[in-house]
Amino acid sequence: MKPWLALVLLAASAGCTGCAGNAEPLGVRTQETIHGSDDRREYFEIPRADVRSLVGRSIVALIPRALLDDSGRAIAQGVTSLREREGLCESVAFAEQPAAAFCSGVLLDEDLVLTAGHCVHQLALRDFRVAFDYFYSAPGALVPDVREPLEIVAEALPRPGDARQLDYAWLRLRAKAAAPPRRPVGVRWEHPALAWGEPLRVISAGGGIPLKIDDGARHRGVSALGPAYFNADSDTLHASSGGGAFDSNLALSGVLTRGGADFVETPPGCRVSAHEANPDTAKETFLHAFEAVHGLCESAPRESALCAPACDLTCRNATRSEFAASAGCAVARRPSAPSAPWSWAFLAAWLAVGRVRTSYGRARR
Repeated sequence: MKPWLALVLLAASAGCTGCAGNAEPLGVRTQETIHGSDDRREYFEIPRADVRSLVGRSIVALIPRALLDDSGRAIAQGVTSLREREGLCESVAFAEQPAAAFCSGVLLDEDLVLTAGHCVHQLALRDFRVAFDYFYSAPGALVPDVREPLEIVAEALPRPGDARQLDYAWLRLRAKAAAPPRRPVGVRWEHPALAWGEPLRVISAGGGIPLKIDDGARHRGVSALGPAYFNADSDTLHASSGGGAFDSNLALSGVLTRGGADFVETPPGCRVSAHEANPDTAKETFLHAFEAVHGLCESAPRESALCAPACDLTCRNATRSEFAASAGCAVARRPSAPSAPWSWAFLAAWLAVGRVRTSYGRARR
C-alpha cells in the first residue's frame, strides 16, 4: 500500500474515538456495534425493488479525494481493505472489501445532502467527494458516481454545555443531483412518533466499505442524549455516521451520529466485530431527521422546499424544482399526505426571494 493512502485513511478515521458519552468534544470518532446476528446485506442481495431504488437514487458515501484515481471518478487501486486497516480475523464479514468512505449521507433535495455534523469537519470540502452508487451492483461491480461538495449550507455540532447536542450538516453539491435516476427521499416528521420496537432499515457505508443495508434494526427508545435522538439496534460501524434509518414507508426517520465499540480483540491477536446480544442496551444513536430539517429552515429558510411556509407534508417532501413547477403540492414524494390549498400569488412571492446565501452557509476551500 502506498504511504499517502495510509495517511489519508488514518486522518479520515481518527475523527471520532469513543463517542458514547453525553457531551463529547468535536473531533472524536463515532463507532458502532453489531446487534444480535449481522443483518447487513449487499445492494444486489436485496429482493425489494423499492429498497434498491432508494439506495441507488438517494444514499451517498463521503470519500477522501486522495482515494480516487486520477480521473476522480473511481476508487484508486490499492485502497486498504477493512481487514488490513483494522487487523480483523478472517471470519469478519465483508472485511476483504476496500474501506474508502469515512461517512455516509442522504439526498433530501435536488442538491442538498444531509449527513452528521462531525463528518464535514474530518476533511476540508476540497479534500473529499460525495459518491452515489457506492455499492456492489453485482459481485465485484463497484462503479461510484462522484460529485463535488460546494458548501455547507447549515450545520450543528455537539458542544459542551449544549443540552440538545445536535449533530448534522447540510452539504450543497456543485451540480444538481436529483435528475433521474437520483431522487431525494421523503422525511418522517414529528407525528406519528416512532414507537418502541418499530422496524427500521439502516443504510450506510459502515467501516468505509461499500453501502450495506440492515433491514433487521428496531427503534429502542429515546436516547440518553435527549428527545432529539433515539436509539436503534442497527448493525453499523464507523463511517456509518450520516447514514439513514428509514421507516416501513421508506421515509427518513433518523441520521446516525454515534454508538458503541466496533471491534474487540481475540486471543489469536486479530479482532472481530463487537456484538451486543441485548437489544435493550442498543448503543447506536440517531438524530431525528426532522430536527435537522428544522435546523436548516431556521438558519437557511430559502434553501429548500422542505422549508416552504404554510405547506403540508406532501409539498414539504417535494424537491425545490418540483415545488416551483407545481401549484405548490401537486407533486409529492408521499402521496398519502393530504394536499393543502395554495395560491399562485403566495407561491410566486415565496419563490421570488430566490436562493438566498446566508452567512451561515460557507465553503471551506
